[in-house]
Amino acid sequence: MTTYLLPMDIPRIGAALRDAGSSDAEVRWVACLALAREDGERRPEAILALERLAGDSVEEVRAQAIEGLAEQSRSGADIREGAIRAGLDDPSDAVRCAALEAAAQILDDASEAAADALGDPAPSVREAAAGSIGALGDPGRADPLASLLEDGDPAVRERAALSLAALGDDRGNRALVKMLGGPESASVEAAMALGRSRAGEAATALRALALGRLRPARVRAAAAAALAKCGGPEGLEVLRGLLSSPLSGRRAAALMALSSQPVSGVADAVGRLLERRDPQEVSSAIRALAALAEEDAAAAAEIETRLSRLDPDLAAEAREVIESQGTGADPEEARA
Repeated sequence: MTTYLLPMDIPRIGAALRDAGSSDAEVRWVACLALAREDGERRPEAILALERLAGDSVEEVRAQAIEGLAEQSRSGADIREGAIRAGLDDPSDAVRCAALEAAAQILDDASEAAADALGDPAPSVREAAAGSIGALGDPGRADPLASLLEDGDPAVRERAALSLAALGDDRGNRALVKMLGGPESASVEAAMALGRSRAGEAATALRALALGRLRPARVRAAAAAALAKCGGPEGLEVLRGLLSSPLSGRRAAALMALSSQPVSGVADAVGRLLERRDPQEVSSAIRALAALAEEDAAAAAEIETRLSRLDPDLAAEAREVIESQGTGADPEEARA
């Protein structure tokens, strides 16, 4: 499958509608990118053009057209199912993967479509199907998903384990523990999944990862947050150490981990970062405190305590956090 390069400029809607009929496949592919973004009065025309391109003779164009229909659906457009269902049976692996992602947005029976694709001959499609089931959160599909833990492709096995964890099923935990020793992104995903499932049997592996000073900060932070979820006190110690580090990358890694995997007991350490001069870091700390507020009432108090000292734009962001949590000081009082 050829990989086209993203253009410097995306054509306007009029040009995109014209280019959708071009004899050049790459031009049609670029047209799909533009048609996916149209949200004005010509949106119906854009959607019709994408539906036609979903039946294109070139697989790259078909896949991009289906992705475009999914993007239109995410932005509120009503998309007919025909092109998506055709894509699920397409001879191209890439098109079937695109159709699976779109199905989650468009089809009422998306979970059934994903379950059917678990037996696809292409590993990439089986992996996409496993990921779709986890994202859709259908526990009724856990048994066929678990069968992929014995798949011949390691990427399929890993995605199945991650999706099982997302469904609250612990049958993939052994595979997730193995993933902890893999590449950085896989280690982070596995640690987060084990933390969400509070897998006590993973504590030893998570502890070794969190305490491994030569490990990337993002991996250590994810493992530490997961370890804290699993009852390991060392997790909080590692998180506090990262949050107080003089290196901004380590602090950022800890904030990112806590935003995805909030734990009690570190709100004060995160709150101190609201006094930093870097607006991006302060904003990250606000988001982390918003997540922590779900676990720890002290998080909202940290925002309120420092509210008057924040930059006006950041203070407004913090007030939105307080309002969204429905806890803490009255926003009108905070403005006074």
